[in-house]
Amino acid sequence: MTTSFRKRLAQGEDVFGIFAKTASHQTVEVLGRSGLDFIVIDAEHAPFSRSDLDLCILAAIATGLPALVRIPEISEAAILTALDLGAAGVMVPHVQNAGQAARAVSAAKYAGRRGFSNSPRAGDYGLRPIAPHAKESDASVAVIAMIEDMAGIDNIPEIAAVDGIDALFIGRVDLTIALGRYDVGHPDVEAAVQRIFAAAPQLGKPLGALADSPALCPPLHENGVRMFLLGTDQGLLRGAVSNTVSQAKAALP
Repeated sequence: MTTSFRKRLAQGEDVFGIFAKTASHQTVEVLGRSGLDFIVIDAEHAPFSRSDLDLCILAAIATGLPALVRIPEISEAAILTALDLGAAGVMVPHVQNAGQAARAVSAAKYAGRRGFSNSPRAGDYGLRPIAPHAKESDASVAVIAMIEDMAGIDNIPEIAAVDGIDALFIGRVDLTIALGRYDVGHPDVEAAVQRIFAAAPQLGKPLGALADSPALCPPLHENGVRMFLLGTDQGLLRGAVSNTVSQAKAALP
């Protein structure tokens, strides 16, 4: 499953996912039956304990849904936890230079500084021998660098060139705040995003972006985005319920 997801990124396939912000394995299990290509468990902005991550990643694996974890910071411990639990990869926030990108990749790979154990879920609880587990894990784990600061945009060619970085995700909202703005459509924000789009053809790595409206997918695709996050579990639940309530009320005489 994890190899398939990273391979799809490398081949430039279009993949569609959502942020999972609810610490509920039942929610993840339902999402695994919804046609998504992946989810991103948001351990940066949502209240996921290690136990929550354990159950949610287990639910994703049980339904064949690759689960990335957005870690709270560039931390060897955070990356190790996510991968030992069986995550398909990690989304790394606020990557501003090649050094930070290389640090994240190193923490995610046994060939780097990832602490080894084949006793967790990722190693089939001790059933996978050392060599196959290390080699297959290093080949399968995806590392996504989030570009959400001006320094990240300035250094994007060097970040993309780091071996082991599989995609670059545009963090438009954080970029908006970094620019001192409060409107994601502000001209300054759009100009910064356009810089990423302009660099994309030379980067050799797919882009990812939030596309919380299907209408956004075609223009993003034209600019190199292949990894689409279609919103959050909370937002989609709220929208679906609100729409159903409105329709029910409107149906009454």
